Amino acid sequence: LKDFYKNKGFFEAQIESAFASVDISNNFSLTFSINSGKKHKFGDFEIKTSTATFKDQDINEIKAFSSKLLKNETYSTDVVNKLNRQVTSYLESKKYSNFEINIQELKKSDDLISIALQLSEGQKVLIDKINIQGNTITEEKVIRDSLVLAEGDYLNSTKVKKSVDNIKSKQLFSKVDYKVVDSEKKNFKDFNLFVKEQPTGSISAGVGYGTNGGLFEASINERNFLGQGINLNFTGTLGTEEIKGEFSYVDPNFKQSEKELAASLFSVRDDYSNSGYQNTRAGTRFATKYEIYEDLFFRPSVGIQYDKLEITGAASNLLKSRAGNFTTSSVGYNFLIDKRDS
Repeated sequence: LKDFYKNKGFFEAQIESAFASVDISNNFSLTFSINSGKKHKFGDFEIKTSTATFKDQDINEIKAFSSKLLKNETYSTDVVNKLNRQVTSYLESKKYSNFEINIQELKKSDDLISIALQLSEGQKVLIDKINIQGNTITEEKVIRDSLVLAEGDYLNSTKVKKSVDNIKSKQLFSKVDYKVVDSEKKNFKDFNLFVKEQPTGSISAGVGYGTNGGLFEASINERNFLGQGINLNFTGTLGTEEIKGEFSYVDPNFKQSEKELAASLFSVRDDYSNSGYQNTRAGTRFATKYEIYEDLFFRPSVGIQYDKLEITGAASNLLKSRAGNFTTSSVGYNFLIDKRDS
């Protein structure tokens, strides 16, 4: 709750008390007393550096786009994290391989938070080995695909945090932790990563009844098929007038291309005997998704659907005119914005 309020601009939000109660119906309630304080905006921005490693031109460029990002913006931890990512990306594009970023948040007035960006030369320590432990189900390559550092890279705290966040975002593990230890080689460290597997499969079912009759639906989902991080899902629906089945496959990193591949198959049979017709539909769809700009994803898709409309009784003239078999092809696309930290 405190982080939520802070992300909305309430820099000094405090959870003053929490109270739990159970009513006569055994319903459990939690009541929080929250002092949100004032809503803050970003104030001054400065860059501090104590080394000649960084060129003046690059420092000025960072100051320009950072000031533009923060100007007149309500304080938000999301914006601070975005600033960190943008500075990291810029320095990497300028071939800086060994640096550390530290962002200090300073309250200098009642409603303004000043940001001080500390740039320093990273410790000249290289990564010797990356050891992964605890993945009894998940293949190691699934975890390594999420890392933004590799053996031989400089040890960088920003990249370490990003790597851990990437692994957590997969939601395959109940716990992700790491430890940096001395290596057998001088000026090298080993990066030990610890994960704890969690259940990734689920089964659900539901029953309903309405004016059109009864309905039963069941689904089976596995988010880590064969330990490869692949998402499989099957949903079946059985109703008075409809039978439906759908199978979907999603590989979030197809062939280590950093592109998602999704495929689905479906079949539906509608039996409206009271209206004098039956309709059968079956089809498939393929899609991919990839990032085209920071937080912006493009998702093109193609699909094909087969329809068979059969007249079984006193259907309307409009339905009779549409009786028969026909195939429909479709092409579509979506733009998706994802601003989550991981």
